[in-house]
Amino acid sequence: MNIKRVLISHGLLTPPKDTTPPPPITNFVAVAEQGSGIVDLSWTNPTDADFEGVKIQRSTGGYVASPNEGTTVYDGVGESYTDEDIVSGTTYYYRAFPYDKAGNFNQLSSQQVSATPVLSDDPSGSAGNANLIAGDMTAGYFGTVSAGEFIDGDTLASEVGLTAGTSQHSNTDWLKFSSEGKPIFSPLKPVRYSLSWDDINAVDLVYGNKTVVIDGLTYKVRLWQGAETNPSNSNETYEGAVGSEWNSLMLPIHTNAPSSWLRGYGYSTEDWGINFTDNDLITHRDAGEGASTLCQEVWGSDANERVRRGWWGVADMDSISSSTTVYGASWRPVLELVQ
Repeated sequence: MNIKRVLISHGLLTPPKDTTPPPPITNFVAVAEQGSGIVDLSWTNPTDADFEGVKIQRSTGGYVASPNEGTTVYDGVGESYTDEDIVSGTTYYYRAFPYDKAGNFNQLSSQQVSATPVLSDDPSGSAGNANLIAGDMTAGYFGTVSAGEFIDGDTLASEVGLTAGTSQHSNTDWLKFSSEGKPIFSPLKPVRYSLSWDDINAVDLVYGNKTVVIDGLTYKVRLWQGAETNPSNSNETYEGAVGSEWNSLMLPIHTNAPSSWLRGYGYSTEDWGINFTDNDLITHRDAGEGASTLCQEVWGSDANERVRRGWWGVADMDSISSSTTVYGASWRPVLELVQ
């Protein structure tokens, strides 16, 4: 007969205190999902009968030494956790502390992992680079995207019902920008020419009222904003262009940035070091058809005149009658991601 066990069972003797912690967890892994800005944690719990749970402590200053330090991100009996409460680019240190019913914690240092999650500039999954190569999300540049990866000019025109004008450069690359926090796309070269502003407006493609779906994502289809205001400030010194979407995005990618502009445009812009030429963009009359991109805005006080950009170079700004159809006028659409 075990006298100690009998005495304990009758409440005449206090059982010895459990001071032995459970075994450590194993297979502890932290994975920072590319571009998503989150960390996936996974592990295998011990099979000890006295196992009660695992507590995971997080820190940005290195691994904690005890279960009472840092931030508790998980406490339970599961074997995975997704940490979404993070700051992009910060390294997070996770240490696990399995514990038993008596509150004993296993504090072996082998139960620790780290990860540095980075949130993409464009986490939407849209075509092209997910991170900017120049500028910022207010005005920035991701790079070029092939028509095969995104959409070609003829397919786009067909889907939005634009038949006016003459097709060209249907398979040109697309420029991927950020504008006011949103990814936008515009073709490197104009994809239709010899059409009027009225032709484009007739199928509701000026202000983004019509959309198109590409690879499951929805985009507004619109024209460039070629002036800072609508109506524009129309004068020969180009003040009306300063601060416009066109100036903020198309000029910094040009080889003449920041200040070597034609026709007396005397303002400096950012220089993103991309170095496209007027021939690359077809923004000079000598570069090809459609060097003058039709834009949204009314030109000054004349409601029949519309802003156009390009003709004597990418910085050029002038007007064209909304009903005029000439070989120099072009459709260079902007596709703005709907978020």
